[in-house]
Amino acid sequence: MAFEDALASRTQRAADLLARVDPEDLDDPPRLVLALAEGLVRVQKAPAAKKAEEFAEARRQAAKAIESLAPKIPNPDLGQSYQRWATRLARDAGGLAAWLWAIWQRMRRPL
Repeated sequence: MAFEDALASRTQRAADLLARVDPEDLDDPPRLVLALAEGLVRVQKAPAAKKAEEFAEARRQAAKAIESLAPKIPNPDLGQSYQRWATRLARDAGGLAAWLWAIWQRMRRPL
């Protein structure tokens, strides 16, 4: 639910839900979605002057989560969630570089 709330820009609600999650209780795919949601909420909460920094950190966190938690066989649902996340993350970060990065994510499909 936190992931969907963050995608819908219900940032505080997403943050409240994320605060209640213990990552140790989750299997790998939900932990990956958790990492995506956490990064998105950080970008959404960041002041304008820090958006680019938080955008870069969210991308690093996502890449690390994908590397260690993504299933070895492509998962269409997880892939679609990633695409939605990348689009929302770029929109919230703002700017041409973020927009181009989101397009690149749609083309390369890391999940």
